[in-house]
Amino acid sequence: MRGFSRQGVSGTWIWIGFDGDIFSLHQKLKSQGVTIKLPPTNFSWAYEIQIEDPDGHTLRFGTDPNDKEPFADK
Repeated sequence: MRGFSRQGVSGTWIWIGFDGDIFSLHQKLKSQGVTIKLPPTNFSWAYEIQIEDPDGHTLRFGTDPNDKEPFADK
């Protein structure tokens, strides 16, 4: 990005609670060319997607898990 320096050390992870439709978020990010590291996946702690930002950081967006589907971590 013009005028901005790269921030932090590549490889940093951050988890962001998301109150919305994780599948719609995934489709929107994917359609905008965002690098998807993990598509929506149901874990016991959250339904989560992971993306990579331009600086190489992993952003983890999660919403409530779906207890009617199997968990990927069980």
